Amino acid sequence: MNKKNKFIILLIAVGLFSQRGNAQVKIGDNPTTIQSNSLLELESTNKGLLLPRLTLSATNNASPLSAHVAGMVVYNTATAGTAPNDVTPGYYYNDGSKWVRVADAANPQNIYTTNGTLNSNRVVNMENRTLDFRGTIQNFSITRGTTSDVSNAWIMIRKTNNADPSVNTALVSGSAVSGILFQSANGTSFNRNASINALSAENQTTTNGGGSLVFSTTPLGSISEMERMRIMHNGNVGIGVSSPSEVLHVFGNFRLTGAFMPNNISGTSGQILQSSGANIAPVWINYTPVRPAISGVFPGGSSTHTWCQASFYIGTYIDLPPGKWAVNATLTLNGGGSLPSASGFTWHAAWSEINTGTTYNATSDVVGNANQYVGYVCSPMQFGFINGTIILNNTSTSTKRYYLWQMASSTSGSGASCSFSVSNFARGFHTEDQIIAYPMY
Repeated sequence: MNKKNKFIILLIAVGLFSQRGNAQVKIGDNPTTIQSNSLLELESTNKGLLLPRLTLSATNNASPLSAHVAGMVVYNTATAGTAPNDVTPGYYYNDGSKWVRVADAANPQNIYTTNGTLNSNRVVNMENRTLDFRGTIQNFSITRGTTSDVSNAWIMIRKTNNADPSVNTALVSGSAVSGILFQSANGTSFNRNASINALSAENQTTTNGGGSLVFSTTPLGSISEMERMRIMHNGNVGIGVSSPSEVLHVFGNFRLTGAFMPNNISGTSGQILQSSGANIAPVWINYTPVRPAISGVFPGGSSTHTWCQASFYIGTYIDLPPGKWAVNATLTLNGGGSLPSASGFTWHAAWSEINTGTTYNATSDVVGNANQYVGYVCSPMQFGFINGTIILNNTSTSTKRYYLWQMASSTSGSGASCSFSVSNFARGFHTEDQIIAYPMY
């Protein structure tokens, strides 16, 4: 074809397209039949549409275009760029700011390759398969963008008592609801290290939904978990016990680092807790240490005293700290065969804060009327005892010494005589002799 003919054909074609500048265009089979809503329709049974084949460098780079153009569609032939902006061979469209890969069988557009928005509820039917999340830093996270409704930031795990998870069949009491299992690789398989399990605490209905939580860990040298803690449906927490009867029920040793504060009261140094009864918080009280009993001190040695002798300090004493004391005395009266027939004698002893002279001065610390110890010996017996208790109240701030005095005594009977004597009185000579003070609270 010469140049003149080519020019004539070109003019005809331009004229035809000029006449139909606003018309629809169909290319291929059945050119007279066109879809009414199409601007351009292609129809063929053995041919396809071949888009421009370009070499893209990255999704964030418009090249080889001079700029990003929204709606531009191309076929990329290159493998280039660095994630997350890398490109691979396939169809791409431009959204005005970047190239976006068109999903295909080899590169589906989903959460694994492209961030997206969940526009409605979705169900993943796993059947008997496992959904396994793997990663080297962070495997799974949920981020919610509001602070007003934390209830909608849940991870929800549901269970029905039916092999078909789409059938809502109520669980019965004691059924395992669901749980979280933590495992670690052992080189061959995976060991159970710990778990959190939810249990149905009653038969589930539309009004009854009681449940409990069980926390378990695996001890060292074992591959079997052991229950460590349980939170019951009523809020009771058991540590080492599966049926806690109190809000906190611990089986085993309990160690507290920090203050123990019933009713938010920590108490003061040295105080102890005192029970206030069932279901009532204990209270802090001042601690009064248990004071031991105190023994009197005997002078030892030997002595002989006549019945009618004037009062004097025997040599026996007792040291009492501040407080009230019950001072019990058991002292042997040994007449040594000097007691006449048909006679009897009384013998008196008392406490003083003075240890000199022959005039007895009673201590003012005596409580009550019992201020003397008294004993009696009657013939033909030659022995008797002084036995009794005197209460002394040391109101001072320091330990006080009390001295035991023998008091002037009396005789009775036809054979009574002041010549009667008592040997080794209150000297610790006799094994029966003792003076013991007991603390009174």
